Amino acid sequence: MKINILDSSVYNHISAGEVVEKPASIVKELVENSIDAGANQIVVEIKRGGIDYICVSDNGSGIDYGEVEKVFVPHATSKLATVSDLDHICTLGFRGEAMASIASVARVTLETQTRDGQGCIYKINGGVKQSQSPYSRNPGTSVAVENLFFNTPARAKFLRKAKMEENEITQLISRFIFANPNIQIDYIVDDSVVYSHHAGDLFSAICCVYGLDISQNVAKVEYCEGDIKINGYVSRIGFSKPNKTYQTTIINGRYVVDEIVSKAVYYALEDYLMTRQYPVFILNITIPIEDIDVNVHPSKLNIKFADPQRVSDIITSAVRQALFTSPKQKIEFNTQPVQSVVLPEIKADAGVSFNPDVEPVETDDVKEISLGDYSPVVFDTKVVMQDTSYMQEHVKMTETVPVQKQDIKILDGDCKIIGEIFETYILVEKENELLIIDFHAGHERLNYDHFCKMMENKQLAVQDMLIPYTQRVNPAEMNYLLSMQQDLHEIGFDIDQFGQNDIRISTMPVLLKDINIKAFVDDLLFDMKLHKSKTPYQIKNYLMQTSCKNAVKSGFILNKQEIDELLSKIDKDHPVLLCPHGRPIIYKLTRSMVDRWFKRIV
Repeated sequence: MKINILDSSVYNHISAGEVVEKPASIVKELVENSIDAGANQIVVEIKRGGIDYICVSDNGSGIDYGEVEKVFVPHATSKLATVSDLDHICTLGFRGEAMASIASVARVTLETQTRDGQGCIYKINGGVKQSQSPYSRNPGTSVAVENLFFNTPARAKFLRKAKMEENEITQLISRFIFANPNIQIDYIVDDSVVYSHHAGDLFSAICCVYGLDISQNVAKVEYCEGDIKINGYVSRIGFSKPNKTYQTTIINGRYVVDEIVSKAVYYALEDYLMTRQYPVFILNITIPIEDIDVNVHPSKLNIKFADPQRVSDIITSAVRQALFTSPKQKIEFNTQPVQSVVLPEIKADAGVSFNPDVEPVETDDVKEISLGDYSPVVFDTKVVMQDTSYMQEHVKMTETVPVQKQDIKILDGDCKIIGEIFETYILVEKENELLIIDFHAGHERLNYDHFCKMMENKQLAVQDMLIPYTQRVNPAEMNYLLSMQQDLHEIGFDIDQFGQNDIRISTMPVLLKDINIKAFVDDLLFDMKLHKSKTPYQIKNYLMQTSCKNAVKSGFILNKQEIDELLSKIDKDHPVLLCPHGRPIIYKLTRSMVDRWFKRIV
């Protein structure tokens, strides 16, 4: 086996695969470099989601003319010198890979000027130097990256739509604003200003990014225990979001993604959060450098704590103190007894249709039947129940009909409909078997299968909304909803981006006209990492609810025609013999089982 020593053009492309996954990766590296250079003013500009153009400019320290070429040499950095420096990393960048990786897959122009030196402009395309010459500009550095992956079309085809790449960069910039509220950060997309944060405090940063909706519903966190300090903001009791994209963790000024912090905040609030809801927080944690490891992944988004349990406990205490005054204080609830409420009498429906296309008919012309002098029959003979231990030991009481689609025909052959019992079940005698049918479950399954078939065949009636529904979302949520845009359109929901931070729904299927749209959107956004199918699982849940709502209810007395119609449709459609929620539709009891009960056979 021959071992090859790779050329720089090869290993730079390999490194680029780790560091430069997408435009947001480039923006992250360039902004971190500006912060490490001591800048207090940073301008980020992108075009077409950063695919065509990214430019990050700052007023930092700049780079000496003679050092500029080293910027694009692999593993060249101003932030480390010895191995021991890895144990005390105070800067955001330190690996020395980013600039070489970026330059290997794009066209890069760097302009820089120190406060007392000569300015320089340097151009490099696809890892190959094009030119370097003196240049005059204000102190600081500007790096422009154009035509990303121009020389690696195989990687370019894996880029997402420009709007989705843009939204991810927007989300990233918001994290930088939270982590560096003392720095003025301007963010420009396609010549339009999205964020213009003037240096201030964290609360002003929250107002800039999230607006009043969130800034008016957060409480300040200030806590110190030993050598760990925590400050920031957390959502007040009663305010939450359907996913974790409103959670920001900052460790020593570095934005990271850490599940330990998220779980610690959730634990502090779990007794006050509704199911499928998460707290909002922006927490800045200051911890000794030697107690964390930031050299975990090339993206530097993940870290490791030396003592994660201690960190978790401190975060939980900090949040509880901020919201409840002291960690052990509990919220007092009103324990006064609730006054009794008299509910209006509910009238039973006058009729029911088993055709999903026909709306139930309501009528007040329900006649009261007088029983006259009817008296129940009284038997003089007492019925004596024998010991049932024999049945318990030797008789299997029921056998369920298998769940899969059945070849059984309820109404064919020697079949006798006995009637309805308990205002819930239909009894049918058929060839030495007694079929017990839950008519609500059966009707619900027929409705659900019919609705699903209409949806799959794109036959759902769609209606325009008189006033389109809008909802503010963050960039990550926007990306997720836009990725589902086509699937939602096929089932009747027209959804698009409305402005920078809002989504708009302008049509919806008539079948789901009564749903709570906000709850529907929140359901879509809940746990966005779940794998989505062609038909979003949330839609199926709503179809289940609609099917149940439109099905005949237990407690309704069916006439013979209605029973015949329901059983005929079950025979015709051969549904899965479970309701959409998993309850059985049919049980069967054999004659031999009944004979054994009465000891006719042994």
